[in-house]
Amino acid sequence: MDDWEDRYVGRWFDGNGTEIEIVKVCRHRFVVSYWRNGRAISRPWMKNQPSIEMPARYIDDPLSGGDFVVDLTESQGDCSLHLYYEECDYLSPEKGEIISTTVSVPERYDKALLDQCCSLFLCQDHLHRLTKES
Repeated sequence: MDDWEDRYVGRWFDGNGTEIEIVKVCRHRFVVSYWRNGRAISRPWMKNQPSIEMPARYIDDPLSGGDFVVDLTESQGDCSLHLYYEECDYLSPEKGEIISTTVSVPERYDKALLDQCCSLFLCQDHLHRLTKES
């Protein structure tokens, strides 16, 4: 792995039915697919487009650290899913690498959109790397 962003690439699951796949397209650019219980999530605010190959980017900021941002809407920055990579789940080190999630909206946001994005895409548990043994 040459870049920190490469650590995100792969399949991740939370053990409760949520699974994501992150594919690198080029430096700082990715596509992310998101499933719950084996099915892509329909995004009502986007004419029910499925959560497959959503555009994502890694923002490398030396001052604040990296930020992995998945666009949940057509317009970049309207509502985003943020993924945070950790090399180890410190509460359960035997489980290895984890990704945690948050959702963000712009300063002037639509509360209904925020509520929908959170209920559909916010993970309640950490995502763990899916391996052949998982």
